[in-house]
Amino acid sequence: MDVKKTLLIVDQNEENIQKLTQGVDPETQLYFNRSLDSAIKSLSDLDLHLTAAFFSQELSVEEWTIAVKAATNFRPNLPLFNVLSNGTVWKISDDELKQFNIKRPLSKEVTRINNMMEVVDELGSDFDKTEAFALARDDEDIGVYINAVDGDFFAIDIDQFITGNNCLFDLYVKLTANKKFIKLLRAGDQFIPHQVEHYRQSGLRFLYIRREAAEQFVRYADHVSKKAMQTAKLEFITRQNIVMSQGTHTLKFLRRGLTDETVHYAFQFANYSKNIIFELKKLGPDHFPLSFFANLTQYDHSVSVAMLAGLISSQLNIDSEKSYQSIALAAMFHDISLADEDPKFSLEDPTDFNEEELKIFYSHPLRSAEIVSKIKSIDPGVLQAIKQHHTRIRGKSFPPKVVNQPINWVASLIGLADEIALTITKLCKNWESADRAALLKHLDEEVFPNFSKQMVYAARVALFPRAMITQKTPSNQGSGE
Repeated sequence: MDVKKTLLIVDQNEENIQKLTQGVDPETQLYFNRSLDSAIKSLSDLDLHLTAAFFSQELSVEEWTIAVKAATNFRPNLPLFNVLSNGTVWKISDDELKQFNIKRPLSKEVTRINNMMEVVDELGSDFDKTEAFALARDDEDIGVYINAVDGDFFAIDIDQFITGNNCLFDLYVKLTANKKFIKLLRAGDQFIPHQVEHYRQSGLRFLYIRREAAEQFVRYADHVSKKAMQTAKLEFITRQNIVMSQGTHTLKFLRRGLTDETVHYAFQFANYSKNIIFELKKLGPDHFPLSFFANLTQYDHSVSVAMLAGLISSQLNIDSEKSYQSIALAAMFHDISLADEDPKFSLEDPTDFNEEELKIFYSHPLRSAEIVSKIKSIDPGVLQAIKQHHTRIRGKSFPPKVVNQPINWVASLIGLADEIALTITKLCKNWESADRAALLKHLDEEVFPNFSKQMVYAARVALFPRAMITQKTPSNQGSGE
């Protein structure tokens, strides 16, 4: 299934328009608007599919501003580009470009449409969409109830769904009134943010894709995230926002307190972890449980734990490739046995478990280690870390700490990252109102006392501003062990 590229070009200069029409790819459709009124009309027509919009500075500054604001209001996810021209005498500040989310200014020498398409397709265009489109269901109509049950779908937080202007996947919503699923988009359809906003305002928190498409979604999200981090032409905040969308609630909460370098380090560490997993996956189902990729909630949590473990380890002076590999593998695999369990296990809150569920929960470190042990040449230290990631110096511990048996330091690191990630998930249902001071207070009182002083110090320095961590610390925080 091919997706036609459609570009909106707002320009009053007929000579420029003539130049841009030369050598147009047959798969590209152009919409030219020569006036402000026609531009607004096109932008407000959400039945008109658009891949990107280009605004020429042949317009006056007032017209240009009104047109760009209309684009951000009607189509907040639409990539916008600014085209300079020979006649331009007015300037746009860097702050204004960021405010309007202009992806990139194009020089006045641009004379072919292909130059425009190069910047439109920088991030996701080279992703192989064949497998994703092959999973589309042509037997289902838009807006009609789907004869399916919860187990046929995977939920993705409505604010964490990654897509370009055209959706790669069949997309569904689950109505709260009757608990039934309705198809929102077909694979290849334009992704319309305002349509999704309507569902959000109605109280829906999740979008759904088919179970069989889950792995492709993870691959696509990984691909876009990696490209975003490597694309110097994008502002860091843009790259960061894309990366945050890919299974990283944790860093989305912490981002205002972290430096660019720290966020980049965390991403690189998690990416390193994921690369190991994808290499292992090539060995096939006899060596690696493919269900790990399908359970997006567990995969999302594993990515967050890997990132947090990377951030904390950056303060522990770790420089061994073997240590990095052990941390990465233990972080990504620590809950792998929960991948096939009920999603309620993802919050790891035993207060809601019945007797049978408690047995499953308390046995998951040992079962996870058993699964990972089937991977050939796995380091025994990784298995020990997975077994012990819920073993504590004090407090609730399982399996219980054996007297005189030291706790694997990687296990302590993964255990701490695990608890921080879970705490953030529980505390931060509303990211904009999330209170980082409250998070630190909770960690100081409920989490840090069960870990060594060295590990606690590394976590506090890595995750919180100096002014916050220099405040008085509870006297029982951290063990000297």
